[in-house]
Amino acid sequence: MFSPSIYLLSLPSVLGLALADQACPRIPGIQVYATTPNEGPSEGRFTSCENGFDSPKVLAGNASSYDWWYFDAIGTDGVSSLAVAYFVEANKSGFTVTENFTNRDFVQISGTFPNGTSFSDFLFADNNAIVSAMGDGSSGLWNGTGASWAGSPDLSEYLITLDAGHLGYKGTFSMHSVAPPHYPCSPKRANETMEVLLGVGWANSIPDADVTVQMTIHGSTLSFIGTGYHDKNWGVIPFTDAVGAWYWGHARMGPYSLVWLDSLTPSADEHASGYVAYQGQILHAECNKMKVRPTGSNVHFPPQGNDSLPEGFTIEVDLGGELGLLKAELASNLATLAKPGYGRWIGTVNGTVGGLDYEGVAGYEMFNFF
Repeated sequence: MFSPSIYLLSLPSVLGLALADQACPRIPGIQVYATTPNEGPSEGRFTSCENGFDSPKVLAGNASSYDWWYFDAIGTDGVSSLAVAYFVEANKSGFTVTENFTNRDFVQISGTFPNGTSFSDFLFADNNAIVSAMGDGSSGLWNGTGASWAGSPDLSEYLITLDAGHLGYKGTFSMHSVAPPHYPCSPKRANETMEVLLGVGWANSIPDADVTVQMTIHGSTLSFIGTGYHDKNWGVIPFTDAVGAWYWGHARMGPYSLVWLDSLTPSADEHASGYVAYQGQILHAECNKMKVRPTGSNVHFPPQGNDSLPEGFTIEVDLGGELGLLKAELASNLATLAKPGYGRWIGTVNGTVGGLDYEGVAGYEMFNFF
C-alpha cells in the first residue's frame, strides 16, 4: 500500500537513492529552489529517460525559466473543483501569465464550492522549495506554505496536502491513477520528445484519476469525489516567446479518458497532442491527429487579439478500426478563472465513439497571446 510519508522528502536518507535512480544524471533527482533566480544560464531536459518521469526538468533556473507541477480534481457534480499548481519561476520569467512576483517559489490554489462560489489564492514559500524524485514519481515541499505532495515511484498514487490553516487551507487531496502516463507524441518510454512546442516541455503523469478531496478552505468545507489529473510543464525560454495560444484540457467521457493540448506558435503554426485511453489502456497517444476548436460568438481559429473567451470546444480524433472517429463537445458549467486572453473552465463533455454516446465531466483552459 502506498504510504506518502515514505516518499515525502527526508533529504538525508533519499538523496543517494534519488540520484542513483536517475537515467539522466545531469538533472539531479533532488533540487532545492531558492526564492530568487540564478544569474547564469539555465538548462532543460527535453528528451525522455527510462525513469524520472515526474522529476525536475530544469537545472539552475533563471529569470527566463519555469518548472511547475499541476494537480486538479473535478467533482462528479461538474461544479466542485480544486486545482493546485506548484511553481518554480521568477519575476519577469517566461511564464508571465501569472503575476509579477519577486518570490519565484509559490503555490497557486483555485477552485469552486458545490454552490458555484469560487476561491483563488497564492501561497509563497518563505525560504525555499524542494522537489525529490524516486523512480518515476516525485514529492515536493514549498516551505512556509504548508503545501506539499507525495507521489509513488510508479505514478499510481499521489497525495496533495495543504497544512496551512493560518493561510486558510487545511486538508488532503488523494489521487489514484486510472490511465497510463504519456509524453506529447507517445506513451511513456525513453528517447521520446517531451516538447509540445519548441522550448516547452510537457509530461502527463496522471491523465485520469479517481480522486477524493477533503478540505477546509477559509472556514468552509470542500469535500467531494470525482476525477483528477496531474502533469508538469517547463521551459528555459520565456513562455510567450514559444506560445502564441493553446487549448488544453482533460475529460472522462464514459469509459474513455481524454487529454488534449492543441497549441500554436507565435507565428500560428499548429502542434496538437492527443491522448485517449479506454478503461486504462492507451488507444491513442500521438501528435497532430487530434483537432480542438473553440465555439461561440466572436471566436476564431487561429485566435485573434480581440476574441471573446470561447463558450465551449469541439474535439475530433480518428481512433481507426471499428471505433473510427471520436467526437466530443465541451460545454462550460463554470469559469473558474477568466481574464482577457485566458480562461479556465469546468463543465460537461458529450460525445460519440464507435456509434455509442457517452458523457462526463471535463476541465480545460485557453491561452491567447495574439
